[in-house]
Amino acid sequence: HGQPARVDYLAAGVLADRFAVAKGDRVAIAMRNFPEWIVAFWAATAIGAIAVPLNAWWTGEELAYGLGHSGARVLIADRDRLDRLASHRDGLALDHIVLARSGGEVPAGVLDLDELIAGAAAAAALPDVIITPEDTATIFYTSGTTGRPKGAIGTHRNICSNPISVAFIRARADLRQGLAPTQDSAGAPKRVALLTVPLFHVTGCHSALVSSTIAGDALVMMHRWDAEKALELIETEKVTSVAGVPAMAWQILESPDLGRRDLSSIKTFGYGGAPAAPELVRRLRSVFPDIAPRNGYGLT
Repeated sequence: HGQPARVDYLAAGVLADRFAVAKGDRVAIAMRNFPEWIVAFWAATAIGAIAVPLNAWWTGEELAYGLGHSGARVLIADRDRLDRLASHRDGLALDHIVLARSGGEVPAGVLDLDELIAGAAAAAALPDVIITPEDTATIFYTSGTTGRPKGAIGTHRNICSNPISVAFIRARADLRQGLAPTQDSAGAPKRVALLTVPLFHVTGCHSALVSSTIAGDALVMMHRWDAEKALELIETEKVTSVAGVPAMAWQILESPDLGRRDLSSIKTFGYGGAPAAPELVRRLRSVFPDIAPRNGYGLT
């Protein structure tokens, strides 16, 4: 119950009230996969603001470009990203900078996220904002392989359509195996997804975060990708779904810890972002005979 309260308070009490962020204003998020990333994303989109997830691997110059190009009014960042931006701050047209996980030390001109939402236990009513399916919800940045990164606009319909597609795929997979489509019920076991990719692109955000949130599933977060750590988390957290790029699947299959971990909880194994060799499918099916490997395709 704590995270929804933090979302509501950041959205209503901080962004809308204190910062006067209105529908259509840009709120940038620059941090690695933290729970605070998720809180910031839902808070911005809940009031009709446009969430701008910035690539956490970018340099300070690249982060500054994304902030300026998107027209962000507010930046919510972690310590590493804020440090990279230190020499670029004077040139940023930001109204507010908020630091997540400050550890108590906050630079001048920066606000502490924990202090801002310290009153999250109190009721915070979201502002009365009309949000239509075609309103802009996000600006995700491409890799910029032919020049500067491009800001790709996504609507609320874009975001909400993907979980429906994911649910359809799940039902279709059940039918193909001769099973009745899985239906969520009060007593049904919860799905647990292992988040192996960044939230700042659509695989991590739309396919993992948004789909898990709508279904009420659990999302297990890693600091960084490590096959042995992933296998440990699958066992200890009873992970039911793993997804990433084909190279991650290969690393799991070739890990010396593969046979030492209880992986019986896994029901689905997905991958995308690059072509997958037929041999990968064969290996996955030999190791996990009860699952159907899934190859996904999507664009940030």
